[in-house]
Amino acid sequence: MNSVFVGPYGVRSGWRAGLFYLIMIGPLAGIAVLIRHFQAAHTAQHLTTLTPALAISNELSLLFFVVLATVVLHVLERKWTAEGLQRRRIHSGLPLNQEAWGRAAEGALWGFGALSLLLGVLAWHGNFSLGGLVSHGPAIAGGVGIWALVFILVAFTEELGFRGYSLFALTQGRGFWVAAVILSFAFGAIHLQNSGEGRLGALSAGLIGLFFCYTVRRTGTLWYAIGFHAAWDFGETYFYGVPDSGLLAKPTLFASSFHGSRWWTGGSIGPEGSLAVFALIALLFVLFNWRARGLPGRLPEEEAPAEALESAPA
Repeated sequence: MNSVFVGPYGVRSGWRAGLFYLIMIGPLAGIAVLIRHFQAAHTAQHLTTLTPALAISNELSLLFFVVLATVVLHVLERKWTAEGLQRRRIHSGLPLNQEAWGRAAEGALWGFGALSLLLGVLAWHGNFSLGGLVSHGPAIAGGVGIWALVFILVAFTEELGFRGYSLFALTQGRGFWVAAVILSFAFGAIHLQNSGEGRLGALSAGLIGLFFCYTVRRTGTLWYAIGFHAAWDFGETYFYGVPDSGLLAKPTLFASSFHGSRWWTGGSIGPEGSLAVFALIALLFVLFNWRARGLPGRLPEEEAPAEALESAPA
């Protein structure tokens, strides 16, 4: 039984990742029950309308447990290392240095630019109209600030939860691409909990998650993915005012609208449910691979000798 949990290089990666999600998701399951009870007493509109107050309260609670799980596993990793059970480095994916902020800023430019390109293509085909301004004067500055905070929290929560410790741990035991596919599938699947979301939107979210995993592999950190993620959601939800995985923000900057087939507009899902988004994701892989030439292209965990990877199931 000991070999089921512990291999030649310590506690197996599957158990470590599982413990991470148990700490993160266990308390959240109870919170989710309370949220559903609260939502049941409201109209369907409340289930698809996102306000800053609701978003911030939700994301802070989620981020708390994500950070808690990350800290607990890092403490345990250090204990196992001290006892000679581990022979690996511990990564948070969030180094605090000058290069990190540059990665985040670059990711933000790519994220907002990629979304603008997608909506531009839809507008060219007559499927999207920007509309007029909804907010004016000081309300714009306030809206930009509060929604930027919302989506920075979202980006930190989801990137730490799906591309942080768990990606590094599973990479050590299963290799990068297996770990990335598993976590990206889970990332896409959780989007199905949103009212207005659909399978096409969940699939595109999973593929975007896979792209984020690839950026982590090439840069070695989460900063690029966090910047991209925050800017994409900010542009989609507040700036352009279109549905984001089935959720609509209130208020928004522009009164945008879609026209035509839901296969191109995404319908209630938003542009992430458009067929055009899959071509965009493929383009992002190609362009980022070109942009990241000269970078290592591997996580430190993959640099270990082949025999260090665990062969037994976990």
